[in-house]
Amino acid sequence: MIKGIMHAGIIVSDVEGALNLYCDLFNLTERPEVIENAIEGMKHAILKIGDQALEIMEPTNPEGALSRFLRERGEGLHHISLLVTGIEALIESLKAKGASVIERGATFAFIHPKSTRGVLIELAEG
Repeated sequence: MIKGIMHAGIIVSDVEGALNLYCDLFNLTERPEVIENAIEGMKHAILKIGDQALEIMEPTNPEGALSRFLRERGEGLHHISLLVTGIEALIESLKAKGASVIERGATFAFIHPKSTRGVLIELAEG
């Protein structure tokens, strides 16, 4: 079951510059910490805006999927993350409807953009 939107992921070439821009544009006083995630090949920060969030991501692995995405599509929306319960049943339901799951972990999955009219959707159990 889908509970709501967890965050929107935005891919950028400079996470620090993007945070400065968004904090300035939207008068945000709480600037989040930038975290290096070597396993995912990125630096990222979760920017809280009210009850919602933006994940600002900068690729760090030139050969990784995020760098490839940035090269091919440029900066902008990367994915939408949905907060869900019962992820196993939801994934089976999506597959039965023809959706393609492209990456899977214990508490998350990504649905291929070809299954969702061009939008990468993350399912995050919580």
